[in-house]
Amino acid sequence: MFTGIVMGQAKFISFKRKQNCISMKLKFPISLLNDLKIGDSVSNNGCCLTVQNIVQKCVLFDIIEETLQITNFKFLKKNCLINIERALKINSELGGHLVSGHITGTVIINRIINNEMNKEIWMECKNFACMQYIFEKGCVCINGVSLTVGRVINNFFSVFIIPETFKNTNFLHAREMDCLNLEIDYITQVTVDTVNKQCKDYLKKINII
Repeated sequence: MFTGIVMGQAKFISFKRKQNCISMKLKFPISLLNDLKIGDSVSNNGCCLTVQNIVQKCVLFDIIEETLQITNFKFLKKNCLINIERALKINSELGGHLVSGHITGTVIINRIINNEMNKEIWMECKNFACMQYIFEKGCVCINGVSLTVGRVINNFFSVFIIPETFKNTNFLHAREMDCLNLEIDYITQVTVDTVNKQCKDYLKKINII
């Protein structure tokens, strides 16, 4: 589990195809390497991956083809920055919201609005099924960053990025049409699915459907 509070950024070095998976190589800053060991879980742009090897400052993760396709990893270019968060510990402060690291899909940056105190970023979610779980003032995790939803219109929603978050994450380099990883809030998903099921069961019971 993670909190959606990014601890730092790593540089993407390369992909290397193996027999049954793809090895992703990242260069970590020294601050994120402390006590990191093989088998640890790490959030990479919000996607939970297991450390397979550590060679000097480089950390290697194995990913399967499905992960490559469902995330924005397929668009990575050499030396681009990836948001990193180490796994939540029992005594850690929960500064964002509980994040599993299981990517729901991706969103596209539709518009970036520069306000005096923050940036409002509008996202387009082409998976309409996901939009039933995105509410104004609700939580989402975008590229591993815990954010509060501002507004929702059809399959578009906005988030507000404060200066501190902006400068310490790869949102600093975000541009319109960029593809970002999305994880919807698990508690919201369970609540919506439970209410929908109960409503459907009730309507069946009274022979409405």
